[in-house]
Amino acid sequence: MRLEKAHCLEADEGAEWPPGGRSAWLSVIHEDPLEVTMHDSPSTQIKVQIPVDVPAGWLEDNRLRLDHVRTAIAKR
Repeated sequence: MRLEKAHCLEADEGAEWPPGGRSAWLSVIHEDPLEVTMHDSPSTQIKVQIPVDVPAGWLEDNRLRLDHVRTAIAKR
């Protein structure tokens, strides 16, 4: 999921990736627990919901990890 979607989660908003279209997509609902749903194409209407219990501060921790990876790749 792109970094701008992480800002939506930080603001207690949900996010969908990729947005729109007729292919499979993920939706993330910022609740307790966090809920990730994988949707198949609209023709099948199959979806799998997965509750994820994440610790406080997980978003910031992962944002820092992403920054470290990007920095390491940029040094190549």
